[in-house]
Amino acid sequence: MSKKIAYYLLIILFSCNKMPDSKGDSNDLLVVTSKEDKDFIFPYINEIIYSTINTPIEENIYNVKWIDASDFFNYKHYKNIFLISLENPVDSTADFLIDKIADSKNNNLIAIDNVFANDQLVVVLNAFDSIHLKEILDKNRGWITNTINDKVLDRFFTINNLNDFNDAIIDTLKLKFDLSLNIDENYKILKNDENFIWIGRGYPYRWLMINYINKDSKNIFDLFIKSIEDNGKNVVISDYFKSIEYNSNYIKLSGLYEHKESETGGPFIAYCYDDDLFKDQYYCISGYVNNPGKSKYNLLKQLESVIINNRKVSNGI
Repeated sequence: MSKKIAYYLLIILFSCNKMPDSKGDSNDLLVVTSKEDKDFIFPYINEIIYSTINTPIEENIYNVKWIDASDFFNYKHYKNIFLISLENPVDSTADFLIDKIADSKNNNLIAIDNVFANDQLVVVLNAFDSIHLKEILDKNRGWITNTINDKVLDRFFTINNLNDFNDAIIDTLKLKFDLSLNIDENYKILKNDENFIWIGRGYPYRWLMINYINKDSKNIFDLFIKSIEDNGKNVVISDYFKSIEYNSNYIKLSGLYEHKESETGGPFIAYCYDDDLFKDQYYCISGYVNNPGKSKYNLLKQLESVIINNRKVSNGI
């Protein structure tokens, strides 16, 4: 790469005072590497970038596009960029970009916000060779997916907060559950019982349910299923694609549901939290999507972004 091109890259990287807004959808993922590196990288990275979710059809989590590093400047404003370079084999494109975006001698893996555009995430991975690449990915696979996923969720939450809010529902949740959720004006209350509330909005259909479940010796998934099927009229949790994830702050449940009355269904996601006031209970916030024949992933992420930004009004979470 010529000194003139290198000079202009440095100007772009470090001298721009006003950046443009990033381009593309929230879950677009541009993988930038060199022609020399791509064949060595692909076998190790494809499981991360081509991950899927069943909604019930299999949907890609990311809209992946491979970009040759020599064409990088045409794509530098996109929302999510995964820049990967191997020192061996040597090339003059991806290696140079990594050297200028991050201190690659000290950082084999780094995530940087707003490098070329606002609301942008650039993940930089620099390895000596394909063996070193595999070592880095084996140790940091979860960190990479969580970093990108968190940025996607932040974007959806920002979009949600552009709507006007339904103050009546927000106040109801505060009184009933001591809980604050940013519920937009399109939601209506579908059911409101002592320890359960069900709200929803029109096509494409999205529901949120908030409820308490008692702790006992049973599996939390079983407790959750019973609570939803007892309170959510004609809602049945499927046995297919059930998943449970334990975190220090919550237990995350996901899978598929069916709505018998409408003979349809889709994916759901639920977060269950220990309640500080009631030590023998979890409070669970679950989201459900119904969009027959069309993509459901982005709608599910919209609901998830609202759920994970919940907070207890008095206790703080």
